[in-house]
Amino acid sequence: MKGLRHSSQISDDGHYIRVVLEGILDEKSAAESALATIKLIQATGIDRVLIDARKARNVASTIANVRYARPIETPADKAYRDAKQVIIVDCTDRSHDIAIRSLQLKGHNIRICHDEEHAIKMLTEPD
Repeated sequence: MKGLRHSSQISDDGHYIRVVLEGILDEKSAAESALATIKLIQATGIDRVLIDARKARNVASTIANVRYARPIETPADKAYRDAKQVIIVDCTDRSHDIAIRSLQLKGHNIRICHDEEHAIKMLTEPD
């Protein structure tokens, strides 16, 4: 599988955005996926995002993963940072850990989960 496939849709109940990533996730494709998600957050006003990355492998370097968690510069960046996000990854895949931890350290409200049902529960529970 070459490259990254990104698809997104609003959940049936309208409470969250579901993003599905499949393929190879590198610095460029991660930024493109984030931008598409930011645009959907802005267009819908929905600030909860479920990211299914069980079929995506992060191949970006450690430096690229840390750099990806850039500082908040625009209102769109702030909306993305403040959105409640849960990423589902395969329980044997640790390739996303550094990127997610870097995002958390920069103030992003994102958590890792390995089970879709639990991820949806985490995402939809009241703050």
